[in-house]
Amino acid sequence: MVYFVHGHSRSNIYRRWVLMISRCENMNDISYRYYGGRGIKVCSRWRLSFKSFLDDMGYPPSKFTLDRIDASKGYSKSNCRWASKRLQAQNRSSNKMLTISGTTLCLEEWSRKSGVPATTISERLGRGWPIHDAIYKTPLNKKSRNAEMHKAFLLMQNEVHKKAAARQAGINYWTLCKLLRKAGLTDKKYLK
Repeated sequence: MVYFVHGHSRSNIYRRWVLMISRCENMNDISYRYYGGRGIKVCSRWRLSFKSFLDDMGYPPSKFTLDRIDASKGYSKSNCRWASKRLQAQNRSSNKMLTISGTTLCLEEWSRKSGVPATTISERLGRGWPIHDAIYKTPLNKKSRNAEMHKAFLLMQNEVHKKAAARQAGINYWTLCKLLRKAGLTDKKYLK
């Protein structure tokens, strides 16, 4: 093995190279289970030479970190880039990926694109909403919600079942239940 003096042993980029190898090979590394434990490896070219890593990747822009383009593959020139924290967060293996009309994005990216909060989209999907509606249906403001609640109350006064009234008024059944209780309307006529 040939060793080169690179003058980077105390630099930030050298530390990133060392940490990359450690999380893939050192079973005592706190991050090993997410990398080496999942079969993520460092290519032999980079593993054996910091200089090769530096030649392939260059210096990172300010506040950028090393990112694997495909999170299921290892560290190599063809699968790595310098990325912002935002871009890296979109590339995590734990992200929920959603596809609409052939476009696949993570939940956070759909949230930014549609303007609907990610937590709202996630809750809607958990309640069985269609993906398109969960992402693009704008959350109701208080005035709209009050109009829909009024419509639901009118339907229920005409002996329409609560679930049917919620559906016809265009509001979520559980939201209707919560608002009925909040309004003190707990008699059996309204809470069927």
